[in-house]
Amino acid sequence: KNTGIGAARIAQIMENELIRTGEATNTAMFKIAGYSEALAEDTGLSLKLIQDSTSKVIANMQQFGHVTVEEAQRISVQIQQLGMKYETFESLASKFQNFSTSVSAAGDISQLTGGAVQLDAQELSYLASEDQDAFLRELRSSFLDQGFDKEQFLALTNAEQRTIAESMGMQRNEFAMMIDRERDISSQAELDAVMKGAEDANMTTEA
Repeated sequence: KNTGIGAARIAQIMENELIRTGEATNTAMFKIAGYSEALAEDTGLSLKLIQDSTSKVIANMQQFGHVTVEEAQRISVQIQQLGMKYETFESLASKFQNFSTSVSAAGDISQLTGGAVQLDAQELSYLASEDQDAFLRELRSSFLDQGFDKEQFLALTNAEQRTIAESMGMQRNEFAMMIDRERDISSQAELDAVMKGAEDANMTTEA
């Protein structure tokens, strides 16, 4: 199955799978191809971008550890649904994986929003390191649950918008899209159901 993923990244994914499972197989690549096709059809997102981000997450064992294909697929879909580039996600995760920079970012956001948003630096740091799918969901809900959404953000001055986005290591438009209540973000259960359907339809095997 052709995924358009480069040979070097495929080799890295297979090496990581060997370390994780003790077996050198093409299973991960077949899953990426089948899951991505099903998720793209279900969500209307770009198949190529789902495959590309999924493979990058799995290949980046140094930052994300031994991520399963299923976890990487959920992360990849979320990245697109939130309007992010993969590179932004990687930078965002890196910022919060380091506890000191997580605390610094949380302090900046509290100050810049006049205390309206209090980020849990410890929880976000843990999730950024151990569960990146949950990290993205928690980060977004941290703003929305405290009443800070796209409308509040766009009501700020240009300088304030730039400063908030920069404190998160994001572009202004990416930050605005992340906290847009109108964006359709699939739940973990919804994505898992689509992937289960792909398995049941034999989309994740060589045949």
